[in-house]
Amino acid sequence: MSALVKLSSKLPGDEEINGLDAIADELQEETTIVALVWISPREVRRVIATGNRVPIVEIRRIEPLGEPSDLPAELVQLVLDQQAQRTGRTPLPIDQVTVPAGSVDELDDKPPAHTQRPASEPTPIREDLGSVFSDGTK
Repeated sequence: MSALVKLSSKLPGDEEINGLDAIADELQEETTIVALVWISPREVRRVIATGNRVPIVEIRRIEPLGEPSDLPAELVQLVLDQQAQRTGRTPLPIDQVTVPAGSVDELDDKPPAHTQRPASEPTPIREDLGSVFSDGTK
């Protein structure tokens, strides 16, 4: 969660500028939707403990564009270029969230053998660490 900027949970109420209402049914399933979003600062809060000022932005307009794989190549490249300019690093492709099929010979989801222990076997305690508590007990 960003500590520098917060997002107001308020969405525009007018269906002319809140495109999310048009895809409400689609958003009831697991999906990722790319959207163009217009934001404006709504208020600035001062954090008393740090003295920092944190802008709260609200969504002024939102237009869903579709799933990442459905986007025009030019739009995807624009997003990647903007992210690279902002971060100074080359970003992953917008639709590459998981390992592409066929790019690896075998996936092994098991942890390395040295970390596997039968559930009935207690976790060993290292004797060389000395006392754990201030009274000398372990």
